[in-house]
Amino acid sequence: MIKFSEITVSLGTNEEGNAELEKKFGWEKGKISSKTGINRRFISKPNETSETLALKAVSALEKKLAINDIDCIISTTNTQTNIFPALAYHILLDKKFKKNIQCFGLNVGCTGFVDALSIAYSGIASKLYKKVLIVTSDTYSKFIREEDQSTRPLFSDGATATLVEYDKNGYQLQNHVCNSVPNTLHHLCMMKDETLSSFIQMNGPNILTFAIGNVLPAIKNLISEDEDYTFYPHQAGKLVLDTFEKKLPENISIKKNYAEFGNLVSGSIPNLIIHSCPDLNLQQNIIFSGFGVGLAHSSLIFKK
Repeated sequence: MIKFSEITVSLGTNEEGNAELEKKFGWEKGKISSKTGINRRFISKPNETSETLALKAVSALEKKLAINDIDCIISTTNTQTNIFPALAYHILLDKKFKKNIQCFGLNVGCTGFVDALSIAYSGIASKLYKKVLIVTSDTYSKFIREEDQSTRPLFSDGATATLVEYDKNGYQLQNHVCNSVPNTLHHLCMMKDETLSSFIQMNGPNILTFAIGNVLPAIKNLISEDEDYTFYPHQAGKLVLDTFEKKLPENISIKKNYAEFGNLVSGSIPNLIIHSCPDLNLQQNIIFSGFGVGLAHSSLIFKK
């Protein structure tokens, strides 16, 4: 039904190691790596925004294959510069595609790529679309307060562009699950202070509890003991993914790259695909799982 034609990524220009951040906060050497498993982050420069990073990712995609015949652009971001219109329209304006294209944006976080992929799949399955461009982009570092030392080491800034299109021999959606926990939105959200400046507020322990208590059991219920799976989870960090690896059955191979890229929010899964699988379309059973902002969880299983 669908294939993943190409994925590109554009990261924040400033590469930041742990040593400089530990020096800034007055921490002992090795603290960040031992706590989070993250060794470096990519931080956007002042003139880099969610829009500019997204356009850079799409431009990289254009260099690899033609995308002027796409039917739809779905964007996901929590940090676009303007409240509206959606990031998708900025891409449409800049790239001047040849025909009318449907555009819309999702204001979602760590589930963003999976949410957008489910919409793209539904559109292609219903023959509404043939080719869909999914663009993720977030610059969380611009909205983390200096004194928030627990959140600052986790996030990178970056954008991804993924072309998904119809293929009669492609992946079929085998199973899915999505859920949100009521009254948990304050665990990871954008707030405003007394000066009306926006900042990200995050409760790490509660998100860990959500991932292990809600996401992990839901994924276990999706899978079959008789098949092998390749698992592409949101790159939330060491505590979550190490727990997943220990508690999931051996027929699931889990992919990880948070150590070298940090948490890229909605872009973490497509970035993970690029760096862990030369050709995603050769695999048989794939699990994509996003979880976080909401608190929400979306997982899809595709099968050939």
